[in-house]
Amino acid sequence: MTLEATFFQEGHSLDHTPASALTAGTVMQLADGTAAVPANDVEANALGSVHRCGVFKVAAATGTTWSDGDELWWDESAAKAVKKALTLDGSADFRLGIAVGAKASGPLFGYVRLNDHRPPFTPIVFEFDCQTGVDTADHVLVPAEMNPNGLVITSIFALVTEVFAGTEDQGIVTVSDEDDTALATLTPTDAGADAVGDIIEGFFLHEAATGAAGVVVPAGKYIDAAVTQVTTGAAAGKMKVYITAIPLV
Repeated sequence: MTLEATFFQEGHSLDHTPASALTAGTVMQLADGTAAVPANDVEANALGSVHRCGVFKVAAATGTTWSDGDELWWDESAAKAVKKALTLDGSADFRLGIAVGAKASGPLFGYVRLNDHRPPFTPIVFEFDCQTGVDTADHVLVPAEMNPNGLVITSIFALVTEVFAGTEDQGIVTVSDEDDTALATLTPTDAGADAVGDIIEGFFLHEAATGAAGVVVPAGKYIDAAVTQVTTGAAAGKMKVYITAIPLV
């Protein structure tokens, strides 16, 4: 059997040969876009070592504040850690990681888990059975922990997974935020029979007119959905609900 892989190193620190001399403790960005901190002084064009994970004490302005778990970036021009903000420039500033503990106004430092990432925004796809008495629960599609900064909804839609056997407009699912603000209503409105795979429209940002209100979910709020109108009698009908969104900064 051919050996396909062998352990090489932990990866907490990496070999690095800088084009310019580095001073130990300097916050820098590697070619892959991740943050790093040299373990020792490294001469130009000489092999050295840089840390790329772990908890670091980093410089911050006295008036800068953040909360535990906030996403932190390195403001290159100020040489300070900051909470992610609209004023950052991705051509020079770069992501540090996740704040460890809160920083109040006053201290000139804070703590960060270097290159640590939040769970990716991966909404839950849930299949709703709209038949009478089958599903009466609210189902969370976007947990609150996936929404630390607020969300701009780009689309809410469903796919028919079981043909709706009732009359038109039977089997409605309503998608709402934590405050029970309705974000979209998913109604199989075809007068004729639906087919498995048919789209049920709820909201599509690209179809909105200029000046129309955006669909925004406040930071820290979850998104859920529920069957709000069932099919009559024993009539069948199921749909899978999908959400796409862009995090607010």
